[in-house]
Amino acid sequence: MRLKLLQSGRAERSRAHSSLRYAQGLWWTALTFMGLSSLCPLSDAAPPPLYSPAVTLKALRHPAGALDALRYLHTLRPIDRALLAGEELFRQLDELILDERRSLQVRLWSVELLKAMGAARPSLQALIKASLTLGSPEDREGTEALILARSAALSLRALGRADLLTEALSHPDPELRGHAAASGAGPKRLCQLALTDPWPQVRGSAIRGLERVGGSEALCLREALRDQEPQLQARAAAVLGALKGESSWSPSEPQRAAVIRALRALAGTASAPLNARASALISLGRWGSHQPCDQIFKTHLGKGGIIPLALAAVEATALGTLSGEEKLKKLSPILEQSSSLEVRLSAASWIARLGAPNGARLLRRAADRAEAREARAYLKYLDRAQGVSEDQAPPAEAIDPLVPALEDEDREGL
Repeated sequence: MRLKLLQSGRAERSRAHSSLRYAQGLWWTALTFMGLSSLCPLSDAAPPPLYSPAVTLKALRHPAGALDALRYLHTLRPIDRALLAGEELFRQLDELILDERRSLQVRLWSVELLKAMGAARPSLQALIKASLTLGSPEDREGTEALILARSAALSLRALGRADLLTEALSHPDPELRGHAAASGAGPKRLCQLALTDPWPQVRGSAIRGLERVGGSEALCLREALRDQEPQLQARAAAVLGALKGESSWSPSEPQRAAVIRALRALAGTASAPLNARASALISLGRWGSHQPCDQIFKTHLGKGGIIPLALAAVEATALGTLSGEEKLKKLSPILEQSSSLEVRLSAASWIARLGAPNGARLLRRAADRAEAREARAYLKYLDRAQGVSEDQAPPAEAIDPLVPALEDEDREGL
């Protein structure tokens, strides 16, 4: 009898101790999950061992313990979580993900945990396949199956598993198509999406996917330069420009000519959006076609304006295939003669990067001249406002010394 009482007392103390550790672990987990771990005296140390590996798996299997176990696993440091990683844990997470009797929260957290542990499991692909059989968009939207499929696609995209997302390229849900396209899955299908998908975000994702793929597969983006969305036109032009810098692919002469022809058509279309034309100019510089930039420089210096295109032409010239001497020869007049301070500063910046020894001197001289012109224009405006005719305005020699005074006056006004 005494032995039984002693054993019973030990069992009670063991259960009480386990309950205390369990409560302590849940308390630490809750604080960490809410971002309040600094309130926990154990925050600088490893978390209390709420679950051993064996107990963790057991808790995941239990309907009432799965959520707490997942919450605990999510709050672990990656180095601590890696100690629990293994086929047995991954298989248990697969079962949670595919078990329709489990709550949406449990299934979503299981998907997120696989992503955090870098495990691209078959269960993620199975969620996407299951969502393919859903009905109309009205019936699909908001369903658990679609929510889980989107989360699975995002996880596979983050893990770089484009090979598991190929089927999603034909998914009726645009968000799923976008995740698959951005991963670079199925290059031939990507071209179709980039050119014909009715959703702009899907077309944009396909353009990003083709940028990941690169090489001759991305040459179909010449057609995307005529997209109705200015941002997508600009993005397609930038991707075509980046192709020239790839070391793993060398375009043939017909391919080079086709790309340059398409980019020139966009850069030279006056009705096209400025950001798309600017992107095309920069890409043309990368491909070694500088004539459109020369025309922009001529127009800008002669008539002023078109500042976004002038800035793009400066960058295209600096990044292009010209020699350093030729680049300086083209950029120096822009630095000295442009009426735009923004364009002059851009030219000065690129000249400095090119290592020109007189870059600072050119910049100072150009700035002085521009400030003098602005001072003269300002004083002429004041004269006209006071009834003084323009031909009665003071000569330039008398106004140039006023530039520093005008600068001080502007600073005081600020």
